[in-house]
Amino acid sequence: MLRIHTEQMTQFRGTARTAFEEEMRAHLARFSPPLYRATGEAGMLATIRLGMRDAADHGLTLRGPLRLYLELMLLFGSHFPSDPQHPQLRAILVDRDGGSQMQRADRLFAATMAYRRSVGGPNDEHTLRALRTIHSEAQDPGRFTEPRDAAAILADLARIHPEKAAHLGEAPLLALVDAALAHARRLPGSTPRGETLLVVMMLAFGHGCADDPLYPWIGATLTRAVAEGAPWPRRLERKAMTWLRHVLAHFDGGPRA
Repeated sequence: MLRIHTEQMTQFRGTARTAFEEEMRAHLARFSPPLYRATGEAGMLATIRLGMRDAADHGLTLRGPLRLYLELMLLFGSHFPSDPQHPQLRAILVDRDGGSQMQRADRLFAATMAYRRSVGGPNDEHTLRALRTIHSEAQDPGRFTEPRDAAAILADLARIHPEKAAHLGEAPLLALVDAALAHARRLPGSTPRGETLLVVMMLAFGHGCADDPLYPWIGATLTRAVAEGAPWPRRLERKAMTWLRHVLAHFDGGPRA
């Protein structure tokens, strides 16, 4: 659960930093069990260290704000400050004159809770419905196989997750779609279905998901497929569907193997 404790206002030096990293590893394992299982201890520690460096770049060095920053990474992706999906969070982070660390953390917390209420819905029901829609539509191998422009993909995103589309508006989503399409089209062997897949993955995992220690399988799959001359869209889709089934099983209380 997201929360900020005023009693956690301490700075980190020497062994205290190592102890904090271990404390956060255990906390984040509870915060997002599916993500922790997929990432593993080493991946989560790498994420924590990246987050501590990035948070410090934004002037957040105290326990409470750091813990919140790490939780936001798990919610929105490690590169959320530069993600077009989260302009409100970025505005707070770059406003170094916007109050003390705790005051800025309070604003980040409030903006995140407003986002989750609007986009995720009660108990994340909007997000889970969107993930189930993606899972269902991906079962049809004939879907998304024709060349499609950004406007067509944008319409699909609005249909799959209307709450997110309404909350963000067209401009941020279009920026995300354009970035995903540009990334996909730089890869050899790109297909219309692969391009749509990468858009959806950036929508779900953050715009930097191909270079995120929380999702090492994305970058590794792309790199290996390209190096071997294999069809990356097919490989990445198999990996993504495995991840999605595990997540839905976790929330549905079903088997996770």
